[in-house]
Amino acid sequence: MLATKRQTQSARTDTMLENDPRETAKRLEWLRHYLGLSQKEFASSIGVLPSTYSNWLHGQHGLSLDGARRIKQLYDISLDFLFFGDITNMPDHIRNAWEFRPPD
Repeated sequence: MLATKRQTQSARTDTMLENDPRETAKRLEWLRHYLGLSQKEFASSIGVLPSTYSNWLHGQHGLSLDGARRIKQLYDISLDFLFFGDITNMPDHIRNAWEFRPPD
C-alpha cells in the first residue's frame, strides 16, 4: 500500500527530533519564505542583525534561544518546531503548509 503524502511527511518529521542546526536553518529559511519576507526583513522583525540571521543559516552559530523566543512571540511558531521539527503545536495553517511543502 502506498503511503499518503501526509504519512510520508510525518515520518520525515518524526526522524528530525534531534537538534541539528542544519535542520533548524532549513526550517528558518522555509518559515521566512512562507512569510514572504527577505532575509533583512525577517531579521529586522525579530530584532537581530541580518548577519546574525545569516550566521544561523550557514552554521557559524546556532539559533539562539532569544531569537527563537522572538520568532515564537511574533509568528506563533513553537520552539519545538524551530529546534526539533515537531509540528504538533503549530497553528493549522502553518502545520499544513509545512506538511505539504515540496521535498528537500
